[in-house]
Amino acid sequence: RDIVEVLGHGWRLRSGWFRTGARSPSGLLDEIENWASRRSAAVRAAPWWGRGQPCGCTEEVPASRLPKTMAAPQFVPITPTTGVADKVRGYDSPEHVPAAWRAARPGDLAGRQPIGARLGAQGPDQGYGLTLANRFRDRLQLADGESADDAVRGCLNIALRRASLFGRAPVVHDLTMAFTMWGFLDAAPPAELVTLRRRAFEGVANAAHHYAEGRAIADAVPESTLRMTPAQLSAAFPAKFRELIGA
Repeated sequence: RDIVEVLGHGWRLRSGWFRTGARSPSGLLDEIENWASRRSAAVRAAPWWGRGQPCGCTEEVPASRLPKTMAAPQFVPITPTTGVADKVRGYDSPEHVPAAWRAARPGDLAGRQPIGARLGAQGPDQGYGLTLANRFRDRLQLADGESADDAVRGCLNIALRRASLFGRAPVVHDLTMAFTMWGFLDAAPPAELVTLRRRAFEGVANAAHHYAEGRAIADAVPESTLRMTPAQLSAAFPAKFRELIGA
């Protein structure tokens, strides 16, 4: 029941096409070869428009055997009366054209992002800033009574505000500048700065109860400081630390 290949004719015929009955395999092969010879002669004698017919010869195909319909994608337009795909496709405007959309809903913003108390500084991918801030824990120079959690949370707010100012996600330089201006990366920061940061950063790690204090740390830094490069800020610290942090 496998495919039978007739040598000399190049035809591959399946055994299902013939009923073997009680005939011997040799007689069946002779019948297949005779059929293939007759078909090859008929195809060679047929005109080009007859060779593509299902029977492979010149006889005319009955109309009942011709396909009535043909499958088409759903997006192909059809004529409603005939149900046949249009030969010429054109644009048809809809029966109803809705009015132009306007941002006039109650929750829509008019202009840029509003700025105010407890509104924060929005920006993309701000959660990544916390990952960057935690990488500074081993480098923090903390005085007595200070917490690494408070330092990370307070300086993270500064870094996120700087990233939002430039309209991008936070990068490591934002965190470096935030920790530098408050002296957390300096082994011997000014005593006055340590006193200021101990009072400003106390408890800000608990954002649920000290959110306002954490925002105050970020909002106090002047925009001119945030627009500095890391090299410019390092050159100004610690001599101008009060100007850098907005104290």
